[in-house]
Amino acid sequence: MHELIHAVTHADKSVFGFVKVMITHPGETIRNYLAGQRKRYFNPFTAFILALGIELVVAGVLQRHPPLHAIPEEQRRYAVEAWVHHNLKLLFIFLLPVLSLLTWSFYRKYNYAEHFVMNVFNATMISLFYVVFYLLGWAMHWPEKIMLFVQFGVSYVYYVYVIRGLLPGFPFWKIILYQLIITLLCFAFNFFLVGISLTLFFHG
Repeated sequence: MHELIHAVTHADKSVFGFVKVMITHPGETIRNYLAGQRKRYFNPFTAFILALGIELVVAGVLQRHPPLHAIPEEQRRYAVEAWVHHNLKLLFIFLLPVLSLLTWSFYRKYNYAEHFVMNVFNATMISLFYVVFYLLGWAMHWPEKIMLFVQFGVSYVYYVYVIRGLLPGFPFWKIILYQLIITLLCFAFNFFLVGISLTLFFHG
């Protein structure tokens, strides 16, 4: 509760200021933070927890429910979908170390711990972007496949935008290529985690 009040009321270091700088110049913001200018910004780990909580709440509220007289197979499909919506972002926490290993392996500008911090910054904003698209998808009745492509596109485009600002001397074509590979690997690993978790949950 203290962190929530602090996030809203402290104008200079509020979560709103954090979101603003992560939209307007995220690469520079992360570079400054890694250089030691940390008092200027809202704590990225607190922002990540807040964003993750908002996303889970919105996903839960917008969760689809099976029809009243749904057959068992249909009920199972909705149960799987509900489980994924509820737990997918929690699984994303376990993905962060893997994602950090990938970005560190491809870019090598900073050490592994600094890449982990960078990915916490990015994960916060991507979670908030997902919230916006959850609401759009709910209002426009987008199917699940469309939402999956949207999530992939948001993750990829935002990372390209961030890395270009974070590493201004790095060739842009390499950022486009490397980030495509990283995003594909992350989504594949995420689906692997979901598959294993579903198997353990429903058959364990």
